[in-house]
Amino acid sequence: MRWKPIVVLWFALFLVAARAPAEPLRIVALEYPPYVFEEQGRPNGLAVKLIQVLFRNLGRDIDIQILPWGRSLQYMQTGQADAIFNLLLTEERQAYLLYVEEPLIEERISAYARRPLAFSGDLAALSGYSVSIARAFSYGSRIDAALQQGNFSEITTVNDYAATFALLARGRAEVIFSDERAAEYYKARLPRGDLISKIGPTLEQFGSYLAFSKKYADSDLPARVNREMIRLKASGEYVRLFDAVPYRSSP
Repeated sequence: MRWKPIVVLWFALFLVAARAPAEPLRIVALEYPPYVFEEQGRPNGLAVKLIQVLFRNLGRDIDIQILPWGRSLQYMQTGQADAIFNLLLTEERQAYLLYVEEPLIEERISAYARRPLAFSGDLAALSGYSVSIARAFSYGSRIDAALQQGNFSEITTVNDYAATFALLARGRAEVIFSDERAAEYYKARLPRGDLISKIGPTLEQFGSYLAFSKKYADSDLPARVNREMIRLKASGEYVRLFDAVPYRSSP
């Protein structure tokens, strides 16, 4: 009967498809040392190592691309990327992103200046100073609200996080806001970086997350990633991983 070869052919094609490896997940992130940076042509950093461990434990291949932040978010909206990491949870982003519930990293945001400033943590006290911020970057609800309200003498927006430190170092901005680990990284690399200091108390403390595009088809993967993240933290492997990746680099 002629139908038998057709059935055999379809069955063979099914087996090939079932055994074919899944395409690597397309993951994007902003260059944000010490969490994400490029070293010898490869992504590296605290968050990168954590992402690599997470997906290796789940048996999934990944392809991490370091892109400008605005483009990374655009790729997530259009489905050109499957996942993004080291970002805050905001209502606007939840419209097109599905967040993994467990935070990837806890960040602490503070204000930094080149000269000593008396600052108690009340952002209104900085209203007479010029600030520099990274485009499309969220610094936490309090700081974001002050920026949106224009509560500073001048706000200069630049393309990436590193440029805010460069402006501060050159005296073209009087204050910037930064994650405390990132500040240590940049201070060690900038000429006269030792002149930059934290002013006042920590202003924001929050989790940064891994999130998937809502256009990504594997609806079960975010839940599996979340369970693996919880397991890593409970086992102590999460802390050991952070301890094993140095971030206080010399110039």
